[in-house]
Amino acid sequence: MGGTSLNGLLSSPLVPILGVLAAVGMMFLLMKYRLARVDGVRRLLLPIVVVVLAGVAVVSILARMAQDERGAERRALAQRSAELTAQTLAPGSTLACLDGAAGEAVEGACEKTVFAGPQSTAAAVAYMAARLTLLADGLAFARHGDADFPAALAGLRRAIELDRFGIAAHVLAVRDGCTAERCAAFALLGDADVIKSNLKAQVFNQ
Repeated sequence: MGGTSLNGLLSSPLVPILGVLAAVGMMFLLMKYRLARVDGVRRLLLPIVVVVLAGVAVVSILARMAQDERGAERRALAQRSAELTAQTLAPGSTLACLDGAAGEAVEGACEKTVFAGPQSTAAAVAYMAARLTLLADGLAFARHGDADFPAALAGLRRAIELDRFGIAAHVLAVRDGCTAERCAAFALLGDADVIKSNLKAQVFNQ
C-alpha cells in the first residue's frame, strides 16, 4: 500500500515542475546571497539556501525511488505472466485449451481433457484465478505507473473474456461472490457478456 501511494504521488506531473521551481528558487537565493553586502542578511539567507538545496535533493531522490519501484513492479508482473505461459507449455499440460477459439471437435476434446479428473480441473481453476489476479494487478499498476501497460494485457484479457467452459465465471462466483448482475471484476474486462452468461447458467457445474 505504501509503495502504491508513493508511486501515485511521485508519478504526478507536478513533481518535475516542483523540482524545476525549487531549482530556480535555489539559484535566485544563491544570487541574492552572493550579492548581499550585509553580514546579517547573509546569515539570514544561508539557512534558506540550505533548506532549498535539501528540498531539491529530497524531491530528486524520491522521484528516482518511485521510478525504480515502478520498473521493479513492471518486471514482477511480466515475470508472473511468463510463469503462467510456461504452465501452458509444460509437457502434458491441458491449460493451453483455455486460450483462444477452436472448432467444435477441438472444443469437445479439450473440455474432456480439462475435466478428466479432479486434479486437471483444479489446475484449470487455479490457473484462471491466477490470470484474473494478474489482470487486476496489471490494470492497477497501469493506473498508477504506466498508461501504456494495458496493451501488454490485451491477450490475457481476451482469453478471460472468452471464458471457455465457464471457469472464469466459476472463480469469480466462488472467490469474489459474483453474480451475473453484480461483479467488480466486470470493470476489468472490455466485454463481460460471456462471463455474465456463464454465471447465470452456471456453465462450470453442468
